[in-house]
Amino acid sequence: MNLLKSGLAFQRQGDLSAAENLFRQVLADDPDNIHGLNLLGALCVNTQRPQEAATLIERALRIRPEDPQALCNYALALIALGRSEDAEEALQKSLSLRAENPVALDALANIRLDAGRLTEAEALYRQALSLNKNNPEFWCNLSATLQALKRLDEALYAAEQALSLQPREPRFLYRKAEILQSDARFSDAIVYYKKTLEYRPDYLDAQIGLAHGYRQTERPEEALEILDRLLGRDACDARIVYAKAVLLEQMGQLDGAATFARRAIDMEPDNALYHYQLAQLKGRKSLDEEKLALDALAEEVSDSTKNVDMLWYALGKINDERGDCERAFACWNKANKLRSKGNLYEEKETARFYQSLLDCTESYLNKNQVAESGSDEPLIFVVGMPRSGNTLTGQIIASHSQVENVGEVGHVSDALVALGNFTAEDFPQLITQLSAEKIKYFNNRLIPKYEGVSGRVVDNTPLNFQYIGMLALALPNAKFVLCQRDPVDVCFSIYKLPFSGPQTYAHDLRALGHQYSCYQKLMDGWQRLFPDRILRVSYEDTVADLELQSRTLLQFLDLPYEQDVLNFHQSTRLVRTPSASQVRRPIYKSALQAWKRYEGHLRPLLQALNVPH
Repeated sequence: MNLLKSGLAFQRQGDLSAAENLFRQVLADDPDNIHGLNLLGALCVNTQRPQEAATLIERALRIRPEDPQALCNYALALIALGRSEDAEEALQKSLSLRAENPVALDALANIRLDAGRLTEAEALYRQALSLNKNNPEFWCNLSATLQALKRLDEALYAAEQALSLQPREPRFLYRKAEILQSDARFSDAIVYYKKTLEYRPDYLDAQIGLAHGYRQTERPEEALEILDRLLGRDACDARIVYAKAVLLEQMGQLDGAATFARRAIDMEPDNALYHYQLAQLKGRKSLDEEKLALDALAEEVSDSTKNVDMLWYALGKINDERGDCERAFACWNKANKLRSKGNLYEEKETARFYQSLLDCTESYLNKNQVAESGSDEPLIFVVGMPRSGNTLTGQIIASHSQVENVGEVGHVSDALVALGNFTAEDFPQLITQLSAEKIKYFNNRLIPKYEGVSGRVVDNTPLNFQYIGMLALALPNAKFVLCQRDPVDVCFSIYKLPFSGPQTYAHDLRALGHQYSCYQKLMDGWQRLFPDRILRVSYEDTVADLELQSRTLLQFLDLPYEQDVLNFHQSTRLVRTPSASQVRRPIYKSALQAWKRYEGHLRPLLQALNVPH
């Protein structure tokens, strides 16, 4: 027993070699010593020798099958060996014998998380934390689960708890960076990716994340430099190849994008995300062998397979190209059912929120004029429902020599979050109590985000349509270009794409119709409150007469007309939306009334929009 105690002491001091020698001495004298088998088995788990660990602990369990700690250690070895089902059985038995085992709870939660059983995983992580709130691993794992559940504020809090316990741990720094990236706080994410790499320069996920961050903040050359460096060093990782495919598409290098997407598929044929990247590229028709590969993959996957929804989106696109509307819609329907899990659309909450945006803004205007203390920055906001021609319109404006487009960014929402924290008030209720001080605070958080850009600035974030009231009050010289398109075309186009995050309406036809109706009511309200600040731009009118529409746009924005705006598709600017490859092509009319071929499938949407059918 003295040898075991000495071995434990060495293990706690980090001298694993000395500890292992003592444990082995115990077993040499007594091969069936349960404590020696367990302790050496646990040490083998922690030193990445899972098979040896499993063999040792199995011997202990044959002697004492009801040992909860041995069962837990055995499960950890099985997890490392990829035997998740056996591990889950061992953990459940361990917890039935001793429920208050935080390590077993965490391990079982990890299995549930990997299986996509997110709610169950969250409950188990919280149980583990109730027993040991100072374990940073538990906080980090909970953070990953909450991020997957799209509860980003809670996920960020959990990541920060982990970092408060171990401020220099690269995995925890990386976890915070990933959440910030998911929340479109790209500049902040870059800071934490860089901090991660300070402590672990070879952290591949953080390097790829940093490249994504640069891509999202309009720094494609820096992103490309990282990816090319990684490819030169480790060309076997498909994630790097895929990241370059996405970047090249957004840079307008579509042939290169297709080449790298195919390379990623060759490296990981079962990853549906790579197939989708190739299938959705505009200007090319998917090859028959690409369709056959996806059809074969569809036969093999289950609903719990990672990225399986992307497989169905890709198949929808490919079958649509081939005119098989029945099969295409069935695939899109399957994709949306998968993506809607845990992302329910709240009709009453949406209607209430949009009405409160108007009510709060109108309440302020009834008592005040538009604030003269606001910034005189002549910002341009291109807004509207996604798929309404926002990217196209922004690209046309940005083709003017005096304009720079910062793309789709989270600057406005970030500034509003900061204002809410500053005032301890909720948005949009805080609008009713706006003061010169609060407007100044908001602008001080917003305007610097656009600095360093030459000329007039275009913010192309579609969902800024929610914030027109606040922006119009705080920025007296700002103008808003509201993109419009046939409502059914808009909604059906959204349905065919893998939207996520706050756009919970995207996965159900009735929800799409309800969302659009609420949105249209909100836009009519903004137009009534700020008639001279908003220009409605019709996608159909742009397609019909690009020159007339561009002249109207530039006149509204007080910009001299330039012929170059007609060549928007030749711009070298990065495009970071689902339309990235689409707007590299001249104006075309094939997207008009595209929903007509699917009219029989769209009854819930048509009814919600009150469209005769």
